[in-house]
Amino acid sequence: MMHDFARGLAPTLGFLLAAYPAIEAPAKPGDGQQAFPQATNPGQKAKHVLTTPYCGRHSTQPPWSMKFARLKRRGTHLKADYTVGAIGATIPLRATLTLDAKGGPVPEQMVQFLVDNKVVGEALTDRKGIAQVDYKVPNKMGPKSVTASFRGNQKCRGALDKTKVGTLRATTSLTWKNRTFANKGAKTHLLAKLTRTSDGAALKGREVAIYVDGKQVGTAVTNFRGDLDFEFVPTTGPGKLNVKGQFLGDPLYNPIAASDAIPLYPARQTAYIHYGQVTGMYGETVTAVVRINVGRLPLRSPLPNIPVRLLRERKLDPPHYPTREVATGTTNHYGIATASFTITDKPMRYIMRVKADIPIERYDGEHDTGHLRAYLNVLPATVELSVTGPSIVHIGESVTYQVSATRTTDRQRIENLTVCASSCASTDSSGRATIRYTVPSEGGTGTRQVAFKSWRDDYHREASTTMTVTAKPSVD
Repeated sequence: MMHDFARGLAPTLGFLLAAYPAIEAPAKPGDGQQAFPQATNPGQKAKHVLTTPYCGRHSTQPPWSMKFARLKRRGTHLKADYTVGAIGATIPLRATLTLDAKGGPVPEQMVQFLVDNKVVGEALTDRKGIAQVDYKVPNKMGPKSVTASFRGNQKCRGALDKTKVGTLRATTSLTWKNRTFANKGAKTHLLAKLTRTSDGAALKGREVAIYVDGKQVGTAVTNFRGDLDFEFVPTTGPGKLNVKGQFLGDPLYNPIAASDAIPLYPARQTAYIHYGQVTGMYGETVTAVVRINVGRLPLRSPLPNIPVRLLRERKLDPPHYPTREVATGTTNHYGIATASFTITDKPMRYIMRVKADIPIERYDGEHDTGHLRAYLNVLPATVELSVTGPSIVHIGESVTYQVSATRTTDRQRIENLTVCASSCASTDSSGRATIRYTVPSEGGTGTRQVAFKSWRDDYHREASTTMTVTAKPSVD
């Protein structure tokens, strides 16, 4: 009877063994993968072919056979590494998953990490069975408990391990951001920034002691950006201002000290920049005079070798034009600079400004234009007309004259200028216009004057000229 029962059960067991080879075939120790014998020819040894990891690949959907597979799930071992990190640093949390305590690595399985019972991340194990997540150390000293857990699946049981994360005080950085100079008797702002080196975050509300020339002169507290600002008035100099800042540290951060040397100059003086208005016609070359001296008296204490730049701008009144540099110069032994330029702007009034490269370490620059704005006044240019053509004509005859228009300021020919006599025409690119003139019968024969006139435009004034001709009787 038992023989008949076993005979009936054999097909079922055969089906199950075929469907779940992982249950019956043991894993090769130390590799975390499952080996199956491969069919061979007679007389040859069986080969082992590596297939998927023994615990399978990570899946969030367990198969229908999980209940059966759990009857013979393989044991796993999870080892979480102890690590330490400074406040604010980002450190790796690692755990290694293996088959049993001495088995091979288990890849492609999800491991979850908790710090002080709060989930900080999860990651799949690599081919060495290692899972790793990044963890930023919070602003809190003391050890923190770390729990690494593998939930398990239909082939392998879950595993869990606990360890600690040690916390270190963060190193700090104090960086001076001072100006490149200071002056005797003038208020100086000593500026610095306090940060932690682990992530560069600013340290707020930390007290920093300030030393000048080896003597403590006060303390400053950092703001929310980690910046400190300490006001100090030097009473010595010229020379150097040796400053030092010292943060004594606290339970979270290590102490730090940093020094800086600031060039110290004599007491500041005011340099006055004198200049006036400039007026000229379009196309004319004009000269602006700039005088720079220390104090309000114009002939005392001149500042030589100061580069100056002359700017014209029109920002307040329409039409608006961007600021443009029109000339440069350098002051001579008497503190006087001349800046010449050709006017190329449309006739109107512009504000004129002077930028002087006064040594900022010693002087405050102040513009002195007589309490009035200095202007560049651009006027329309005058025009010169010249006429060529026949000087002896017959009454009723139609003749041609060539009229040339020249700007008197720069002797350039003028294009698109309207010129008229008995008819009108515009000058071409060479500044010439062709005018046809019919000699009228009024006035009879003899000498007469033919008048030519150009019309005013945005850049030029109107102009006129005459040509003397002798009128002869009509040939008809």
